[in-house]
Amino acid sequence: MLIRIVKKLYTRYTQFKRHELVKNSLFTLCRYVYINIKINVVKKPFIVHWYNNIQYYLKKGDSSLISNYYFKIFDYEETLFLLHYLNSKDLFIDVGANQGLYTLATSGIIGCDTVAIEPVPETFRRLKLNIELNKLKNVQLVQKIISNKKSLLNILVEGGELNKVVLNKTSKKTLKAESISLDELIDPKTDVSCIKIDVEGFEKMVLEGAERILKSVALNVILIELNNSNLYYDYEENEIIDILKKHSFKPYEYDPINKNLIELKIKNKESFNSIYIKDIDIAVKRFEEKKVQITDKEILIKKRKI
Repeated sequence: MLIRIVKKLYTRYTQFKRHELVKNSLFTLCRYVYINIKINVVKKPFIVHWYNNIQYYLKKGDSSLISNYYFKIFDYEETLFLLHYLNSKDLFIDVGANQGLYTLATSGIIGCDTVAIEPVPETFRRLKLNIELNKLKNVQLVQKIISNKKSLLNILVEGGELNKVVLNKTSKKTLKAESISLDELIDPKTDVSCIKIDVEGFEKMVLEGAERILKSVALNVILIELNNSNLYYDYEENEIIDILKKHSFKPYEYDPINKNLIELKIKNKESFNSIYIKDIDIAVKRFEEKKVQITDKEILIKKRKI
């Protein structure tokens, strides 16, 4: 038991040493120990503070939000990309919002409008609490499954952040939930700038239901999870990639240190998430127009003088 704990602490320590935002690895390791003790002692969700006076509730099982606490920004490359790319006039669609990790960054820090979609009742309740805690008026909350058609589907409700649509009801841990396509949900007159999709392998069905939006000139970025979860639904990952290719989206890796976008062949194999961009010139121009500076307590976003 002790050996396992020591190995875990060492692994975290080496991760902290490599993370761009961690200035003191030993201090961050202490924060890691502290928060893990607290979530095991305090049974109810408690409030923690993030950048720009953003707050969120935390409790045991919130792996992404807990990681956000000690890493400061958990999905570092992806979040930094969004902070550089999005502006306050954009509309961001967060499919699989969970408890709002990305939504808090987009609507809370950037100030853009966000449609945050989360079908699991308890997770949706936690998402809603985080939005209300920060008094965010630019977030539309949707408690539905995003698919390729309207239907009633079974969804796992006790898998924590791994909750997903299940093919058949084989467990008491599932319930029925309404599904809808993005094309049905989003008004045709509305321009969507960026979509994040993290739905544990159900990504292809989400894209199949967004044909109109994918064709839109306004939609230029899709941040999508590609980690072989698709195999549960008996289809190949290339089927997702083919849909993206069909609509002229190409994969890129974001280098947050040099602020560079590097074109890839298929996907980002170093991360569960891949950034797909339709028009790279638009992204580059946006990066040139904006400067993002991260201090201990604030993320400062300023327009560059060109």
